[in-house]
Amino acid sequence: MSPDCRTRLLMAREMQRAGQPAVAEGLYRSVLQEQARLPEVWRELGVLCLLQGRAAEAADCFERLLALQPDDAGACNNLGLARERCGQPAAARAAYEQGLLRAPDHADTLNNLGNLLRALGEHERALAMFDRLVQIEPQAADAHNNRGRVLHELARCAEAGLAYRQALALAPDYAEAHWNAALNLLLEGDYPAGWKAYEWRWKKPSFTSRRRSFRQPQWLGQTSLQGRSLLIHAEQGLGDTLQFLRYLPRLRAAGAEVILEVQPGLKRLCEHAFAGIRVLAQGETLPQTDFHSPLLSLPLAFGDTLASIPCERAYLKPDPAALAAWQQRLASLPGPRIGLVWSGSAAHQDDANRSLPLASLQPLQALDAGFVSLQKALRPLDRPAFEAWPGLLDASSGLEDFADTAALVAALDLVIAVDTSVAHLAGALGVPVCILLSPTPEWRWLLERTDSPWYPSARLFRRTRGEGVEPMIAALVAELRETVLRR
Repeated sequence: MSPDCRTRLLMAREMQRAGQPAVAEGLYRSVLQEQARLPEVWRELGVLCLLQGRAAEAADCFERLLALQPDDAGACNNLGLARERCGQPAAARAAYEQGLLRAPDHADTLNNLGNLLRALGEHERALAMFDRLVQIEPQAADAHNNRGRVLHELARCAEAGLAYRQALALAPDYAEAHWNAALNLLLEGDYPAGWKAYEWRWKKPSFTSRRRSFRQPQWLGQTSLQGRSLLIHAEQGLGDTLQFLRYLPRLRAAGAEVILEVQPGLKRLCEHAFAGIRVLAQGETLPQTDFHSPLLSLPLAFGDTLASIPCERAYLKPDPAALAAWQQRLASLPGPRIGLVWSGSAAHQDDANRSLPLASLQPLQALDAGFVSLQKALRPLDRPAFEAWPGLLDASSGLEDFADTAALVAALDLVIAVDTSVAHLAGALGVPVCILLSPTPEWRWLLERTDSPWYPSARLFRRTRGEGVEPMIAALVAELRETVLRR
């Protein structure tokens, strides 16, 4: 490398450290124009592009680097990261595996490949990566945490809990590990410890809800609510809100004046269901109160165990006029009338495990029943199956918010749903609901049980790991023949 090129390379690194990536990139590229076979410059430029979110350009840089240094395990790892960020998991996996052929104990590659395999559902192979990683780097809290996540998703909760404890022994303030430990405890049914650890969600990077700042203190159960005002604000998803609205009557019984802030689509339903509670939509002006509480912190405040959570059969109710309108609209539909929800939001991080294609529910057509789609939106891949289902009623045009959906659900004999907000809505209304779950579902459904302590009207059907959905659907059809249809 010429002295001038070396000087520009040093300047580029300095500009990058100084937060001037455009200047640094210009210098890197000027060096490459003169000497294109300098591996370290391709490496630096690739890392810069990766940090700038330009994954395709980064991948090109790392491929050029590997053409010059084929045995560079670090370049393979960086190429894998770039390919992942380009949405090319197969190419990313190939790059990581090539890196491990060159350096079997390359820690970053073991970690990245383990995370990718976990995302692809190859949990046993992912676990092998993390087992090796914690042998190489036993003091790396991230490695123990990531190993715990795989064990959790394999429903090996005791081992997952140990992995999280090892991570936290190394990094006591590691919010991600505290959060994962909370989900693991709750899935096991250890609610007292789980609710306490669940409060770490507010310190978790990129948590789905932002932490709210209020002048008034958070109510955590130590202070009497008699004659005091309390703002309860929803967090996370619609299903979470629907599940934990059950706590409002208990707050009222404790003497609190309750103000409830919820997602706009739930406002009308909550106004009808909870007389005496002022309901506001998120974004509306909030009054000053004595205390506040995030909705999902209430089990901690009440000190609830698995045995003490409020589990009334129905704590929501539909508007009578809207219910009557749906009953009239469904009058010509053969009974029993069954509502279907087979997919949730495509943006959900676990959508691939949570949602099903409509075609997988085709065996239900053998039942002598009337079917109603409760889907607000139809995915393009489901359109052919929808059009091929004789008599499947599309109710989406009549569903503006959850008050409308609640009225329709209450007019049905049964709901069959994947783990979405409508499953929670049916349970909260006391309507019989069959919930179709992935092999390791969200914490609220616990493990192995076919019933739910949260919803007495729910029946849980679980997919077995390593199997398709067909056995689960077959079990559902067989049970419906013996129960709902016979009644």
